Amino acid sequence: MIKSLFQYAPVQIFSALSVFILIAVQTRFLQASEYGYLAIFLVISEVLRAVSAQWLNTSLIRFYPSAELADRNKFVNIILQTMLTLFIPAIIILIICVFFVVESFDITLTLSLIGLLITKSIFTLYQELARLNENVKKYRLSTIVNSGLSIIFSMIFLSYNSSVISAILAISLSYLFSLFFIIFKTNIKFISWSDPLLIKIARYGLPLMLSGLISALSSRIDRFFIASEMGMTETGVYSVLSNTFMGLIALIFMAVALPLYPNLARDVTNKKKLYQSHSDYLSILFTISLPALIGLCFISEPLIRLFLSTEYLEYGVELSWILACSFFILNFKMHYIDHGLQFTSNTKYYPIISVLSIVINVIILIMMLPHFGLYAAALSSLITNVIALTVSFFISIKLGYKFKLDKDLIYILISAMLMIISLIILDFFVTSSVSDFYYILISIVFGVAVYFLSMFLFNVLKIRSKVMEKINA
Repeated sequence: MIKSLFQYAPVQIFSALSVFILIAVQTRFLQASEYGYLAIFLVISEVLRAVSAQWLNTSLIRFYPSAELADRNKFVNIILQTMLTLFIPAIIILIICVFFVVESFDITLTLSLIGLLITKSIFTLYQELARLNENVKKYRLSTIVNSGLSIIFSMIFLSYNSSVISAILAISLSYLFSLFFIIFKTNIKFISWSDPLLIKIARYGLPLMLSGLISALSSRIDRFFIASEMGMTETGVYSVLSNTFMGLIALIFMAVALPLYPNLARDVTNKKKLYQSHSDYLSILFTISLPALIGLCFISEPLIRLFLSTEYLEYGVELSWILACSFFILNFKMHYIDHGLQFTSNTKYYPIISVLSIVINVIILIMMLPHFGLYAAALSSLITNVIALTVSFFISIKLGYKFKLDKDLIYILISAMLMIISLIILDFFVTSSVSDFYYILISIVFGVAVYFLSMFLFNVLKIRSKVMEKINA
């Protein structure tokens, strides 16, 4: 598992940093109210992508690793055929949504959003195929190119014309050009809609599509409520903070999940081996994601001030902490707890959990938003994600899945606590004496050093043993 992790982790870290830089570039050229509109359009695009593409990618990841070689090409054809078919209604819905948001038909905006929907969907599909076929070089190159081009194109387009359309067009073109580094010749053949493999994917994936649609709405519906209740400026502020922490934390989790999930899928027929692999996976997941969450919370204020602006701290740094914790719980549910439903082939429960989530989210937003503003939206997100995680966990247990815990988890939590204490002490001594940039740098170096020294002493994941073997070799 560790070997697979380090094949992909470096480019995932680069990708995570590029997302943050991209948002920083966008906020330099766009006003908060303009970013509010950009956030609304990106929500619409992501919701439609969840329906037309993302559930197909998830189904591919689940079945492709364990499929016979003869069936793998068939799986790819089914995914492509279904995706291309679903693009048609998705584009029609997108056009209608644009008309209602801007209260007129803007052809340039509409084409940019259609381009983003199609290019991102196809790019992510071929990225998954490269990873599943263990084409590490192609995956790394395409990820780096896409991350770099999104920043470069955004700077060029927004400096020429600082508008929402320019921002969307820049992202769309970054996916289009990156496709040339990941796409490969595919022998496309029409598959009968009654084919057993297509039916297998549909049975597994359609609940994912429905839950993905509802989840995408649930996790982003707060933007629409804020826009209606408070205005586009507040929507922009909230969206910048939300997108920043959501993007960074999601990519941190994906750095572990993307390379390691196929290994778990291969063990799905051997329950004993699966439970042990899942336990090892959890230890690795926490080893990387927990210190990342702690670090982000401690450096969030200077990070926002340095790369965004003080405008986005108007409502207090605590807003960022709540959002960071909320997205950590959301990703932990998606990349660990939900495996209990996936590996028991009970994805039919996904829509139920998703509907419950969006109902709770809407109720809290209606009740609290007029009184507590942006904090109500952040707390609503946090509460909703905690409830969804709890429900998914207990359903998985009820269906017979066993979440086996490794003793390393105790040492990981102790190491995380020591990291928190060390950063509190550091903050007491250096907050006012150094610039934001150096504070961020010192905090990262010091926090990581304390965390991994503790991990080394506790021999978590056999780190100390492996280092001593290298020294004695």
